[in-house]
Amino acid sequence: MLVILIGFNRLLYKLKVIQAFKWLHYFLIFFSFVAVFTTFLFLTLFYAISWQIDNLHLESTVWQLIIFFSVLGGILFSSVFYRIIPHIPQSQHSSLIGIVSLTFGAAIIFPITWLLTFQRKTQTCWVLLLISTLSACALICYGVLFGDLFNPWFTTFSYLKGAILKIISVVAAGTALLLTEPFFSPKADAPPNYRRLAVTLAIAGTLGFLPFYVLGKYPEVKVVVLQFNELTRVDTTFAREFADALGFGKWVRLGQRPAQNNSPHPWPQPWRLSKSHPSRLPEDFNVLVIVVDALRGDAFHSAGYHRDLTPFLDRWAGDEATSFRRAYSQGGGSFAAFPFLVAGRSRFDLYGPGLYQQNLYFKIAQAEGIEHYMLMKEFGPRDIYPPDFPVTELAVPRAVSDRRSATADEVFTSARNAIGALPAGERFLCFLHLMDVHNDLWQKEDGMDFGGRPRDLYDHNLSYLDRATSRFISWLKEEGIYDRTVILFTSDHGEQFWEHGASLHGHTVYEEEIQIPLILVSHGIRKRFEDVPVIAADMAPTIADLAGYSINPPYDDPHMGISLVPLILGKERQRYLERDVAGRASFKRRYFLYRNWEWKLIYFAELDLLQLFNVVKDPLEKYNLLAEEPELAAELEQALLEYLKIVEGKTYRSTLSKR
Repeated sequence: MLVILIGFNRLLYKLKVIQAFKWLHYFLIFFSFVAVFTTFLFLTLFYAISWQIDNLHLESTVWQLIIFFSVLGGILFSSVFYRIIPHIPQSQHSSLIGIVSLTFGAAIIFPITWLLTFQRKTQTCWVLLLISTLSACALICYGVLFGDLFNPWFTTFSYLKGAILKIISVVAAGTALLLTEPFFSPKADAPPNYRRLAVTLAIAGTLGFLPFYVLGKYPEVKVVVLQFNELTRVDTTFAREFADALGFGKWVRLGQRPAQNNSPHPWPQPWRLSKSHPSRLPEDFNVLVIVVDALRGDAFHSAGYHRDLTPFLDRWAGDEATSFRRAYSQGGGSFAAFPFLVAGRSRFDLYGPGLYQQNLYFKIAQAEGIEHYMLMKEFGPRDIYPPDFPVTELAVPRAVSDRRSATADEVFTSARNAIGALPAGERFLCFLHLMDVHNDLWQKEDGMDFGGRPRDLYDHNLSYLDRATSRFISWLKEEGIYDRTVILFTSDHGEQFWEHGASLHGHTVYEEEIQIPLILVSHGIRKRFEDVPVIAADMAPTIADLAGYSINPPYDDPHMGISLVPLILGKERQRYLERDVAGRASFKRRYFLYRNWEWKLIYFAELDLLQLFNVVKDPLEKYNLLAEEPELAAELEQALLEYLKIVEGKTYRSTLSKR
């Protein structure tokens, strides 16, 4: 704001603009202000959801909106400025930066501003205008910090929230300056010293990076300060972008985004499946994959949850399936999780076109000669099948929107209709994606009522989902389909309820976000594993192995999915207890490395943050042991970075090595 004001003042002084064009002067000033702030807001939003904007090709729209709002804002704010400037008390030594800030605030409460400036000029009206503007700023800040603004996607829009807070803070600071000005003796007017002002701004800007430089020297302190506060991390992101733009990135290390290192693909195409041993699955089996979006693995009564929400699923998992109490997704969010889930391994890519080339379930079905493929329309991951491949897209009988997603009963009814319409003996591969416990939480008739809080609504929907699943499984049995269908019931990720400073999912890789249920009905094999953790990516190679197939290139990387058949048959156990598993979040470059299912390293590449937890002794992940276990932390960091170098194809620098 200072730069814009000084620039216009100098320009107008040079041009000696005549009084008749003062309105244009006002408009250009506020057009510039609004353009700067709008650009700040939109680029912040652009940064937060760039993956959506890129996919929808909205880049040009963003700039069109910036210009549109800048023109309208220039007209609005210059009009407000023109209205309030005559009411400034002549006895007051008013700051121009304060007046401009007040103009933004007065526009927010325009009806009140119009009333207070409609009457004759009085000191009371002026003070009321200042107090009203400050009160509006306080209410906006409260709403941004504690209200439901932009929910349910709080963490996605945290950058936008941070930008709004910064803009409102500027407005509030300028208004507060005008309000407190009468209590201080004004200094005599003097021409501004632009050189001194420029030096002061440069020093202040440079000193602003000093705390981040110091934090970089103490990684465990850096994590404490930045890790558990979303808006603090947003401030750090802004600081990183400015530091990089000003050339300070060498000293202020606030994250890294390395380019591809052109390493060879660890699992080159094409994949081949070949029959190598007898099948342990029913003859002419079907494959049914049920993925419940955002279903936590610890929400089951059998996993120790205090509410008995899942009596059917618990009984089904124990009596008729192979199930695991500790099962994990390698993706904190659907976009990171689905490549692991359907392919069994991933180069840490996000969900998108071309995923069908990695879909191992699809390859198994093709090897088996299955001809019927099903998927939920609008709520299913369409890219797991080729774009021109004949797929039955299951639809619900009503119009749905993001606020009212398809219910489990509607999904299962659509699946029953499609499966029931198949000729007798025809085989199918069906993916069903359920959204009942996703962020769209609403009361359903057949669910337990615990109240209206987010976790209570989540539990209500899970109890409903349990009953809906029971009805669908009963139908499969009645129709004689169940006994020849391999069924996988799982989730793509878990859900947060402020355990680590945020809600929902997609941004972290803590236990609540990656621990999931895993139930595999393969018929003839029934086991419950309480103490051997596995990952969802293990399921596809396990089904392939049970069906008698060998895969080339082989699934022999324990960081990714591997066949669990030796474990299930009781032939091998130790290999599954002693393995490193890696994964990532969806919306940020946050990775994790599990060592023997006890030690867990979390690396946040965008801010160079490291955390080390012992999840056996500290299952809630409250105690970062980075300082207590420096050698282990360095070893795990090196292992993770070496793995990312090979598999993701990016070379990250160590954050623990001496700089």
